[in-house]
Amino acid sequence: MIIAVPTVSGGLDDMVAPNFGRAPSFTVITIDDQTKEIKETRIVPNPNAGLARAAGIQTASFLANLGVNVVIAPSIGPNAYGILSQAGIRISLGSGTVRQVVQDFVSGQLQEFKPDVTRPGYSPGYGPGFGRGLGRGRGFGGRW
Repeated sequence: MIIAVPTVSGGLDDMVAPNFGRAPSFTVITIDDQTKEIKETRIVPNPNAGLARAAGIQTASFLANLGVNVVIAPSIGPNAYGILSQAGIRISLGSGTVRQVVQDFVSGQLQEFKPDVTRPGYSPGYGPGFGRGLGRGRGFGGRW
């Protein structure tokens, strides 16, 4: 299993970075599936950290291309969530040191991320109304 954690400078003793898409680096940890022990740790610079737009989307695609199975982060935006979930990557919420969140994940103590569809950006699927009410059964042009 390969776990990616957003970090500032990288490594097991670094703190989890608060921003997923614009984190300067990712600490990528390979876990042995049988023993649940850390086999390998590497620090990967995030090539999308400086993007003005779509950093979360590009970072999610970057991690999917690395073969990551799990992402542990304090939060994930709606667009990054969509890319990660389509790629089959599990998302767990965690903050603290990288070592601690990985141990908590392996022991089953971290909660899995479930999007809050009541928040803006996590759409319940209405559409395509383009803001005119067309997707909610309100008739043409948003009229009742």
